[in-house]
Amino acid sequence: MGINLKAQPSSPPLVEFRNVTVTRDGHRLLDSVSLMIREGENIAILGPNGAGKSSLIRAITREYYPSSPGPDTVFRFLGRDTWDAFDLRSQIGIVSGDLQQTFARSISGREVVLSG
Repeated sequence: MGINLKAQPSSPPLVEFRNVTVTRDGHRLLDSVSLMIREGENIAILGPNGAGKSSLIRAITREYYPSSPGPDTVFRFLGRDTWDAFDLRSQIGIVSGDLQQTFARSISGREVVLSG
């Protein structure tokens, strides 16, 4: 018995952004970003310093929200438009350098995974 991680044609995307703009303190961090991640896909977010990688991750984890969403803006997770941020974060896993900085150097990988 195996696990099939291929997306089913009828399953909604895990993450769906369309025309998402995020502004903080008068600075545009993301400008009309569109992204779709389907079940079973793995992605890497790469780019130079200041390109918006961390801002995109913060939008995915609902730390940042779209500024003035328009009629063409989609900000959806697991097929839903609205989420409690803590419930959403319990459903996703993100690995980042920023996250690594929050853990003590002596903590094991197992302890990091078990911490949620």
